[in-house]
Amino acid sequence: MIVGCETCGQPVRSIPSRPRLYCSRQCSATAQKTGVYLRCANCGAFRYSARSHVRQDVPFCSTRCATEFRKHNDAYGSEIAAKIRAAHRELWDNREWADPRRRKLARKALETQESGLYRRSQLELRVHDMLRSSRLSFEPWKRVTSERFATCKEYDIYFPETDAYVEIHGSYWHADPRFYGDASQLFPVQRHNLANDQIKAAIVQEELGRPLYVVWEHDVYAHPDKTLALLTHYATERGVNQ
Repeated sequence: MIVGCETCGQPVRSIPSRPRLYCSRQCSATAQKTGVYLRCANCGAFRYSARSHVRQDVPFCSTRCATEFRKHNDAYGSEIAAKIRAAHRELWDNREWADPRRRKLARKALETQESGLYRRSQLELRVHDMLRSSRLSFEPWKRVTSERFATCKEYDIYFPETDAYVEIHGSYWHADPRFYGDASQLFPVQRHNLANDQIKAAIVQEELGRPLYVVWEHDVYAHPDKTLALLTHYATERGVNQ
């Protein structure tokens, strides 16, 4: 029996006991693709993306293009930032997806509070490696006890030479204002982290009278040289201002 390939229409010999729908493996693979083709924001090439990945809105054909794009753009731009916010909101508004993750985050937060051992992010470790490679003296994850707030907070970097503190913030988790400028559109976890950031800033700036600096994830990956130069300034220049 002769049938037409469901992809290209070419004639295919098929038997009832073992039906064939496609003339080749290439046509079979093509039929399995249900996604869309997106244009790379850096080089302009088209790339295929599965529908499950489209909502992540990563408009690059490769990691190299993504890195090159970020090096020449201080921010993704308002249009792309809006798409990123929309994608995050779509995920967190989906209770089937979000509720298990909220429970997981709450459980880990409780475990951290009970054990006193804080999770170390890859971003923090990356910045620490940058400092070590430059032979800068620093203390990682410096703990400070506050009588005013009756709590103990941990800071990502402490420079003993200048008595300065540095926090390393993820763009999403701490709501980088370049991407999340509208406070009314923040997610609950972002609002929680911002409130905690304000307490940590008050402890260092008001109780200790020392500067607290913030290094953003976007700058660490997009402008590592500038970030390292800034950290070097914080680590070696006495009297630096907030």
